[in-house]
Amino acid sequence: MQGPLCYFSEHLLWLQDDRNAVIGDLSGQNTAVINGITLSSLYMVAIADPAHHQYPKNLTSETVVVLPNAVDFDSIRVEGTWRNFNISWNPVKNINYGTVFYEVKFADYINTNSNPEITIETTMPYNNSDQILPYSVLEVTVKAFTYWETAHHSRKILRSPQSVPSQPTSPRAFVEFSKKNVYMDMKVWLIFRYKI
Repeated sequence: MQGPLCYFSEHLLWLQDDRNAVIGDLSGQNTAVINGITLSSLYMVAIADPAHHQYPKNLTSETVVVLPNAVDFDSIRVEGTWRNFNISWNPVKNINYGTVFYEVKFADYINTNSNPEITIETTMPYNNSDQILPYSVLEVTVKAFTYWETAHHSRKILRSPQSVPSQPTSPRAFVEFSKKNVYMDMKVWLIFRYKI
């Protein structure tokens, strides 16, 4: 036996070799060989019965849409604060049957290759939001799919939210004076320097 075993209408169907397919009952008995001069280089065999592939109500093979568009690259964004934020995107709305799922992958300097997460929502908490530094570089990949088709992935480089600056240390002030001899006006500048 070569190739996958297929079930169809109380019968089993499989490839015997690259030129012959065999059909038999459920116990593998009472077999018949399907062959012909035009059959050669067979790698798999299957039977498609249109009666078993019915379309949803009010849809036909020409009108049903189950291939989602790719997630809009420009809609992928960061929402929240630097210690607790989400990655969000606009929903894919072009399908007219089934559910759109999203496969989301994150990468940052802590987690360079995370496992993908699956959701039907258009927002997801960032895995390491409580561990990474503010304004860190993040790589986000979002791929839309249905049970039947998968869209191309959308990858975007983002930054985590910024934080409130820390209290300055070692503050220093420098005063500069400037006066031109002709004019009575004197200009004063104050330069403030510190370390963060």
